[in-house]
Parts: sequence; C-alpha cells; structure tokens
Amino acid sequence: MASGSSSVSTEKEAEMFDRLFELDGEDISWVKKRIFDRLATCRAYLGERPPQFRKALREAEEASVIAFAEGMTNIESKINFYMAHCYRGLGRWEEAYRFYMASTVDSQDIYWLQGLQSFSRQKMEGERNPELRRVRGSGDLRMCYSESKKLR
Repeated sequence: MASGSSSVSTEKEAEMFDRLFELDGEDISWVKKRIFDRLATCRAYLGERPPQFRKALREAEEASVIAFAEGMTNIESKINFYMAHCYRGLGRWEEAYRFYMASTVDSQDIYWLQGLQSFSRQKMEGERNPELRRVRGSGDLRMCYSESKKLR
C-alpha cells in the first residue's frame, strides 16, 4: 500500500511542479521586460560610434537564451535579426546569413530583409571562394578594372 500511495504522491508532485512552472501574465511580462532590456542595451551598443558589435552580440545572445528558456519562440525570431546585424558588423558572414534567414520582420520590411540575406550570402560565398570575392566585392571591382588596364 505504501508503494501505491508513493506513486500517487509522485504524480501529484509532478502535477504541482508543472503548474508552478507555468508562466502567468505577471511572469510573462517580467520575462519580456528582461528580454527587451537586453535588446535595448544591444541597440545602444550598435548606436555607439564606433559600434560595439561584440558587446551588442553578447546582449542579443543573452536575450535569446532567456527567450529560448521560456519557450518564447515568437520573440526568438525577432532577436535573430539583432544577432544577424551584430555578426554582419563583425564580418562573420556565415552566421549573419544564417540569422538573417531565421529572422522575422514586419511585412513592410521584407524586401529589405531579403536584400540583407542576399548580401550576406554573397559575402559568405566570397569568403569561401577567392575568385568570387574578387569579382563581387565593390572595392575589388576597381582592382580588377585597374589590373585589366595594365594587361592592355
């Protein structure tokens, strides 16, 4: 009989823990505030002259960890845009491309996001293939043009 009541007790405890870990409105607003505070700090670092991309990335990553831990996937996709921007500033094109692809923006900004995705992909591919980099980079185009004039 003791083992039967023990299993009932264990089930009741598990049920109680599940209820205690469900976020109510107050909890959700507290979590969102922590996330948005991190993103505000991220944005402040990005607004500095020169931008502090590494510090901004740390703040965005912290916001992402909080959102992931709380299962707030709708916010996570917006945080990805901040992270992509930080990676772009650091010249880490593969990460920038990956996070831009996982980003969500308002419908009015979708073409701009697609442009950033394309730009990041081109930079990433250019890093993988030096021949593409020479042809696609705007500064490198001038170099290619001057080298072609030398050959004439």
